[in-house]
Amino acid sequence: MIFCFLVIILIALVVVFHNKLFYSISITLDKKNKLLPILLRFKKLTYLYYLILNDSPNVIIAVDREKKVVFFNSRAEEVFEIKKEEVLGKDYESFLQKHNIMGRSILLDSLKYQKVFEIENYPVKIGNQEKRFWGKSYPLFNPKGEVIGAVLVLWDTRGKHLLTSELINQEKFSVVKTIAAGTAHEIRNPLTTVKGFIQLLGQDKIKDPDSKVFLNTILQEIDRIEKIISELLILANDKGLKKAFLNLNRLVEKAVENFAPVAYLNNISIIKNLASDLPLILGDEGSLYLAITSILNNALEALEKNGVINIETFYEKEKNRVGLRISDNGPGIPEELQLKVFEPFFTTKANGTGLGLALCYRMVEEHEGEIRVYNNSTGGATFEITLPLPLENAHTQNSANCAG
Repeated sequence: MIFCFLVIILIALVVVFHNKLFYSISITLDKKNKLLPILLRFKKLTYLYYLILNDSPNVIIAVDREKKVVFFNSRAEEVFEIKKEEVLGKDYESFLQKHNIMGRSILLDSLKYQKVFEIENYPVKIGNQEKRFWGKSYPLFNPKGEVIGAVLVLWDTRGKHLLTSELINQEKFSVVKTIAAGTAHEIRNPLTTVKGFIQLLGQDKIKDPDSKVFLNTILQEIDRIEKIISELLILANDKGLKKAFLNLNRLVEKAVENFAPVAYLNNISIIKNLASDLPLILGDEGSLYLAITSILNNALEALEKNGVINIETFYEKEKNRVGLRISDNGPGIPEELQLKVFEPFFTTKANGTGLGLALCYRMVEEHEGEIRVYNNSTGGATFEITLPLPLENAHTQNSANCAG
């Protein structure tokens, strides 16, 4: 861990203050053209270091000695819900006040006292939300030992426990698959027989209204058991994916069409914003459709009448992937539960099986994709899925760019 932080500090020193360094070296080497290739290599390495920091899963923010923000990576944009263009070059304290970010600033402490500071599970209020962070801040020194700025590295408690949670989930999936493979069929077969006899009784034999109500209740519960068994069998399925080229937008359209009657009856609006430039993905249609419908079903169950669900697809060309966001304006998901919603058998619903989102997680994982959930600043929750595009798509794009 200490080594990682040292690497971040070294890279930050180069990235944050490389412009001044590059300028001074340029003047020195102006008449020494043979050294210019070294200078250009330095510039390329600086850009590489910038990419490493910018794509880090941790929040990284740096300021100069005047407290001006000189680096604000992509993860910081995501956590604080602010574009870096709004922050870079601005006073750090003003940035905190303007965006209603309350909490101790160890970054400014490091700048002021020239020491390393650390926080653990520290609450920070961002707008109307409270988030908890772990992190460290470090002063940055030039070769003369003068403070030239400070860098802050933050990760939220979700990130800290993510690896542990992943390992626990894998173990749970393994146990569920073992149980399902051995028992699901043994339960389903006699259950089908029981259901058949109850349906026969309900049709003609029983005239008493109360008894018919009881029979209908039994049938509903049997249907629920059958649903659980079906989901268990899907989890236990090790036959592999049948991949083909698919249009993600069409899968979304199909899922929305399937849920349209339920949404209409509950006066819930489903708004689509589907990207027109979406490349084809290589995936298993049934698995991905199941993942989409699991999230849609979860959103519908979370909403009351007059609710709204927004579905958006997008294409991230530079990362060679496509994605899907499903947002609702419901109550949202408490932060402490966001790590648990994909665990098998975890549910907050009275009639939930706790397998729908677990199945969704597994389907996305089998496609080497990513899924995450977060609360919206305006209320409600968003589930976001990203799926990698096949390498041939990247090659095609590069060829097209070269041809153009």
